[in-house]
Formats: sequence, structure tokens, C-alpha cells
Amino acid sequence: MEKMKRSRALDLEMEMKLNFLLIGALMTSTSYAATYECKVEKKYAADLSVIQSKEEVEKSKFKIIIKEGSKVTLDRCSFAPSQNAVTCDTLEPDRVEFTNTQFVKIKKFYVTKSQYDFQIFENLVFVENNGRGAIASGKCIVGL
Repeated sequence: MEKMKRSRALDLEMEMKLNFLLIGALMTSTSYAATYECKVEKKYAADLSVIQSKEEVEKSKFKIIIKEGSKVTLDRCSFAPSQNAVTCDTLEPDRVEFTNTQFVKIKKFYVTKSQYDFQIFENLVFVENNGRGAIASGKCIVGL
């Protein structure tokens, strides 16, 4: 039993190291084409009170897809009841910045006109500020 626990711990440690290497490579330059698929798990009002229940967030199918290549786009997607389908609005960030210190690594995307920003941390957790007082958070997966 102890051997299985140790083996699982080593597997998790290796997975985390691989994630950090991949994120580190992606965060050093936008010349690498990458796609982040980020599923919203929580939505908050500006005062940090929860504005949607977990069930409402699941039903709304909120997600953000970031595509990096020769240009960067952010697709903000959600379920549109009137169309009975998930629809997406595409944003093009004015600026992409990296914070890379010994304490934190963050990739930040800014759309100045709408006061929108999106930040991905090295553990693939994200925070989205829609510029109108709502904040969303969740977890991303990386695809190449």
C-alpha cells in the first residue's frame, strides 16, 4: 500500500514537472503556436460575491479558447438558448504580457477598448475580468 502511494506521488510530481516545462516554454515566446481551452468553474460579481451557482455555470457552458500563432485570439463562448447552441465572440488582445519571477509565472492578455483581461497562471488556473464587473475563474488545458 505504501509503495502504491509513493508511486502515485511520483506520477503526480512528474506530471506537474511536465506541465511547468510546457507552460515555461509557452510563456517565454508567442512564436510557439498553442491553444488553451479554459473552462469557467466560478463566476463572481465585482464585490466577489458568487453571482452564479455551480449548476448555472455548468448549464451556461462558459469557456474561453485562446489561440496563439501569428496572431492571438480569445474566443469567449457560452450557451445561447435562443440558438440552442454554444456561440463564441472573438476578441483580439492589444497586448500580451508575461510575469516571470521566482514566485509567480503569469501570462496576461489585455483588450484595452473593452477593459477585458485574462490571466493564466503556471498551474493553468485562470482569472478572467470581463471589464463590466464580473470575474470568472477556472482551469485550462493546453493543446498544441
